[in-house]
Amino acid sequence: MGSSTSKPREGHEHPGHMVKVGSLENRRWEHRMHMRESFGGHWARLFLLALAVVAVAGFIVVSL
Repeated sequence: MGSSTSKPREGHEHPGHMVKVGSLENRRWEHRMHMRESFGGHWARLFLLALAVVAVAGFIVVSL
């Protein structure tokens, strides 16, 4: 245990404090992480969306 006259800790260059659990920002962060884990990165989600659009368009064309 340090003495009362010891130097304070130096600050960090980029402090990354976590937000409070249950706050709106925390829920948004959890949602983004869940989507990233489920569907991969941004490009993977765009690919899946494009694939779904092509599938629906193909279904419409075939059913006519």
